[in-house]
Amino acid sequence: MIYGLERPVPKVSSSGYLNELALWAQKASDALDLEIDGRMSSEVALAIGAIDDAPKEMELLTRTAFNAAIAAGNISFMIKPTQFDSLRMKSVVLRSMRFQIKSKTEDAKTRVLSLQVKLPGSALTSGDSLFNCTSSTQYQDSEGNETGYGVHNLSPIGDWSIKLPERFVTGEPLAELVNIYLFLKLSYRR
Repeated sequence: MIYGLERPVPKVSSSGYLNELALWAQKASDALDLEIDGRMSSEVALAIGAIDDAPKEMELLTRTAFNAAIAAGNISFMIKPTQFDSLRMKSVVLRSMRFQIKSKTEDAKTRVLSLQVKLPGSALTSGDSLFNCTSSTQYQDSEGNETGYGVHNLSPIGDWSIKLPERFVTGEPLAELVNIYLFLKLSYRR
C-alpha cells in the first residue's frame, strides 16, 4: 500500500500476463501521480513533555510521566489522529523527523544526545522502524538534523518510543533534560 492506495498485482496467468502487468503498472502509476499531486507538505512541532500535568493538544506526555520516563531512560508516547485533525490534515504520512532537546542550564554549552527512536508499527519490516538520531540543544533548521532515510510514506500515528543514553555526550546527567521536541515533516491531504 502506498499513500493509502491499494493496487493488488494481477494473479499469474498462462497467457497475456506480461500485458496485464504492464497495464497494472500504468494504472498504479497514474493513481499515484494523482494522489501525490493532491497532497500538501508541512512541518508539525510536538512537545514530548508538557509544561504541567494537563497536556495541551500538541504536548504528548504529562510532566510527571515525562520526568519518570527520563529517569527510566525510555520514553513511550502515542501520536493520535486528533492531533492532525485540528490542523485539517488527513491521510498523514511521514517524510522525515528531527528532534531538539532543551536542558535546564541556559549556558552556551551545547549538549548532545544520541537517541534510538522506534516508530509506530506501520513500518514495512521490524528493522525499518528503528532509527538512530542525534539531537542538540542548539537550534537546527529542518535540514540540519533531519532523519529522512527510511521514513518516507509511514504513518506517524501510533505508539512511539525513544531510548535515551545514560548521559549527554558532554557528560552531564539526563536530569538536566527539560524537554524533547519532535518536528515531523508531513505529507497530507485537506
